[in-house]
Amino acid sequence: FNAAISSFEKSREWERALRLFVAMTQSQVERNTITFTAIINVCENGGQWEKVLHLFNIMLQSRLDADTITCSSAISAHEARGDKASFLQLLASMESSNWMNLAQSNTN
Repeated sequence: FNAAISSFEKSREWERALRLFVAMTQSQVERNTITFTAIINVCENGGQWEKVLHLFNIMLQSRLDADTITCSSAISAHEARGDKASFLQLLASMESSNWMNLAQSNTN
């Protein structure tokens, strides 16, 4: 599933990728960090900022660790919306997750 979702990134077929993502959920296929990173990247490349943020929030609620790429996509979505308040909320949620530890370990 992850590879199929990623394959829609270059063609900007975010609708097809989302349908596949929903099908995974309905089939009770486990979604992991790789799955969320793939679907978030597809939506980002398609300019679907609200979907990026929604998926990022689902990812955090699922207690999955967001990687640097996924966090960058979420930051870009907030930047595109120009919503400083929700951006600050994002930073707070990232701080409470393990992302800050991940970011620090990537710089060492």
